[in-house]
Amino acid sequence: MILREKESEEKYQKFLKEEYNGKCIFCDKKSLLTLKHWGLKKNDFPYDRIAKEHYLFYPLRHVDTLNELTMEEIEELEFFKNEWNRDDFYDMWIENSTNKQSQKHHLHYHLIKLYE
Repeated sequence: MILREKESEEKYQKFLKEEYNGKCIFCDKKSLLTLKHWGLKKNDFPYDRIAKEHYLFYPLRHVDTLNELTMEEIEELEFFKNEWNRDDFYDMWIENSTNKQSQKHHLHYHLIKLYE
């Protein structure tokens, strides 16, 4: 199942073919919100078939997996999840399996606000 509208999916595929070149989209972008160890950015290629809002939450330090996080990073992650885990912020918190991620080498989560 493709979670993007046709136009969005085409834009995403074009990005993967022409611009991506394996660069880290999290290390190269500015965050909308920056905590001490984590950043939040709007997804450039949202799952717009299901989501009216789609953000990405990621560690500012480049890490591949949860196992690489420091205790401080884990504590801040848990704080964010607990404080922002309300319906007025987002409906879904998604961690894709590594083989399905386009950005495989930087841990990240998808925060989705669904259409009502």
